[in-house]
Amino acid sequence: MATETNKPTGATNQAVALRIPPAGQTVVVNVLLNQVIEVPFDITETNVTLVGDDLHIEFPGNAALVLNDFAAMVEQGASPLMMFADGSVVAGDVLLTALTAEIPETAAGPGGSGGAGE
Repeated sequence: MATETNKPTGATNQAVALRIPPAGQTVVVNVLLNQVIEVPFDITETNVTLVGDDLHIEFPGNAALVLNDFAAMVEQGASPLMMFADGSVVAGDVLLTALTAEIPETAAGPGGSGGAGE
């Protein structure tokens, strides 16, 4: 598996656009504090996980993006902003909360009934 490092240059508020890597490649992106990260692809078609402090975005074909120290920046209060293809903007801390939140089990359980009037 090939690994490539992408280092954004310029001011901390300069946006960086993510690109889907070729199949079988991992691209490491060194995000700057408070940077805007443009996500021009459908994030729902990826597998997003937190590994240590790094945010991993995995694509079909064994391609991956690794946003270096993403969680560490959030903890420092310098959360990157994710700007998605539909124009919505989500702060990095909100994204991390969604990734680490536990999904509650339903009270009815599998195959149970929870509807009123039954």
